[in-house]
Amino acid sequence: MAVGNSNPEEKQQTGATSPSLQQSAKDSLGNARAQVQEEITREFAQIMASGSLKASEAAALAARRVLQRHGMAASTVPSF
Repeated sequence: MAVGNSNPEEKQQTGATSPSLQQSAKDSLGNARAQVQEEITREFAQIMASGSLKASEAAALAARRVLQRHGMAASTVPSF
């Protein structure tokens, strides 16, 4: 007994933006995500090379540093 638009894909496709604009936005978001991921990987490698932290600590610190550089870090994250 479905009433109305119950398919989430149909709801998303009824927006006012064109498919080419949506694809462009996805590409930009994907490019930004890939760039941040590469920066985190480089930062992680540098931290691990120092040998002073465990991998989980280095991963958290690398992500925190990169996000801070881009102005996206939460202030509630403890520093190491």
